Amino acid sequence: MDIERLKELRKKIPEYYGNGFMSLVHCDNMLDLIDDAIARQSVKSEEVAEAIGDLLDMKEHWCADSTYNDAISIDLAITALQAYQPTISKTETTGCHYCRGIESHGIVAVKTVIDEYLRVIPAYDTPYNYCPNCGRRLRG
Repeated sequence: MDIERLKELRKKIPEYYGNGFMSLVHCDNMLDLIDDAIARQSVKSEEVAEAIGDLLDMKEHWCADSTYNDAISIDLAITALQAYQPTISKTETTGCHYCRGIESHGIVAVKTVIDEYLRVIPAYDTPYNYCPNCGRRLRG
């Protein structure tokens, strides 16, 4: 999920609480999770790459005459930063088969949705803002 979509979702969470769809505890937990995801995605890849470079330099110069455990600790920090590094998935830029079909056929809204109990519920022309398959923001 991209930052823009997370921010949209964050704005809707209080509505869910106000409409009785979610308890206050769940609402707070969802807001915390969304804030954490936004913070993670706000980190620029250049900042992470710079930090990794600094650790590699530190490992090369400082760990040469240090203990093996120091090198392991630096390797662990590098691995953690690499996992934290923001990546852009292919579907965020190109889309999947499903969302390309939505865009090519000019579908802008859905009239029904299927809930978790597989019931068909009226959706009152709910607009397609994001692909329900890959999550990419749709053009249009």
